[in-house]
Amino acid sequence: MTVVPTHMIAKRKPTVTSLPAFPAVARKLMLLVSQEGSNMQEVSKLIKSDAVFSAEVLRLANSAVFGLRYEVVSILHALSVLGMDRLRALVLTVAMRDFFSGMQDEPLLRRCWRHNLSCALVAEWAAEFCWHDKSVSYTGGLLHCLGHLGMVALYPEEYAEAAHAPHECDGEFLALQRELTGTDHNDVAAWLVREWGLPALFGELSTCHHSHGDLDTGTLFGLMGLACEVSDQLGFSIVDRGAEWQPEAFLSRLPEGRRWSVSGRLEELPELVPFRVNVFEQEFLT
Repeated sequence: MTVVPTHMIAKRKPTVTSLPAFPAVARKLMLLVSQEGSNMQEVSKLIKSDAVFSAEVLRLANSAVFGLRYEVVSILHALSVLGMDRLRALVLTVAMRDFFSGMQDEPLLRRCWRHNLSCALVAEWAAEFCWHDKSVSYTGGLLHCLGHLGMVALYPEEYAEAAHAPHECDGEFLALQRELTGTDHNDVAAWLVREWGLPALFGELSTCHHSHGDLDTGTLFGLMGLACEVSDQLGFSIVDRGAEWQPEAFLSRLPEGRRWSVSGRLEELPELVPFRVNVFEQEFLT
């Protein structure tokens, strides 16, 4: 029998099935809240079934990341004051942090995470000026680059090479990812959304937000495109392209009838988002 030297054995490339399982309590919660007739008691009982996870959700609810003016003392209290959708956003944030925290400490993975969280906070902040639900906007922002996180976790070297290579459009970026790994961030995002049992809307947002970036923010796709651009401008891009904050361009993308309501508050955005991203990083990613 011929023995092949170890160094000559080709390494099998990881696949999406190599990613760890999504936290069970979060997955069950996604299914529960999507069912008609689910109530606060059921949701509270489910989250509390995992004491550590429950404590982390409460810690996040009370952190400066969300700037609540009152203390949330229990999961049931969180449900009553925040609502089902808002609590789901908190749960998803903690679950995604747990999902990726056990992976290799890759700088690009941290940049992807910071970009997603920044987009979530920008989308949530802008939602009220665009007639969108804040919780849905936050969740959309958090998930919109899910595929990028998955790619960095699976193929850190190849994805870094693709991300830093010059490309004029997202199509070229996707093609380079496929050339280097056999897949791309859209495919990975679609797989994760299915596996995690998330609503199809978030799968569409995670795979199509760049192609809808020029839409007005009256659509959720347009809002995600804007949140992504603003996050880059505020220093939370996945790969630094030297973008700068453009408040007038931001204002022009909002529905015309709502621009008056944001103009006096626009200066708070470039301070608020970095502050909350940095708080989250210090409190929950270290």
